[in-house]
Amino acid sequence: MLALELEYLMGRVLAATHNDRTAVEWPPHPARLFSALVAAYEECDLGNSARAALEWLETLPEPRIYAKPSEHEGLVRDTHGVFVPVNDSPSIPENRPRQIRWFPAFTPQDSHVWFIWNDAPEAERHTGALQRIAENVTYVGHSMSPVRVRVSDAVPEPTLIPDGTGNVMLRTTGKGRLRHLEETYRLAGEKRHNTASPWTGNALPTCR
Repeated sequence: MLALELEYLMGRVLAATHNDRTAVEWPPHPARLFSALVAAYEECDLGNSARAALEWLETLPEPRIYAKPSEHEGLVRDTHGVFVPVNDSPSIPENRPRQIRWFPAFTPQDSHVWFIWNDAPEAERHTGALQRIAENVTYVGHSMSPVRVRVSDAVPEPTLIPDGTGNVMLRTTGKGRLRHLEETYRLAGEKRHNTASPWTGNALPTCR
């Protein structure tokens, strides 16, 4: 088994959905977590063992997830557009053009999220490298929602389980995702976290 624990240090989530910049993404999709791990690996130059761990992680089946509530259930603040300066403009700050941005936020009942892979062969081989990557992740989503990520031994019961008939659709990863993100970064000159991720259905676990 492998489990990655994600804690929102300010108790607040800022992350827009891939198709609606005014809507908050909750729970964080597995693809978003993977992109944050890749960013930490690239920025910190963590070496071949870290790369091997990511290439192994991208081949695992979709994880079970603990997130409370398992859907945000409307507990999201009103989102208003804010006009902010364009970062890459050559103009001096006061003359920069401004574009509208949204910062959807959500305060969950529990600031912790677990991603749990029950079927994770060779997990012990990659745990150390994944922990080195995880401890260098500073945020998942917007930089105003800092996080702590770590490999976890104790995990709660999941609130979402992969289910092809489920109605909670989450972006996931697959073999080749690391290379795809690297190629996209080189071509675009900036990180693009929402490119070509597969989707999987998830459902609430049945009562036992």
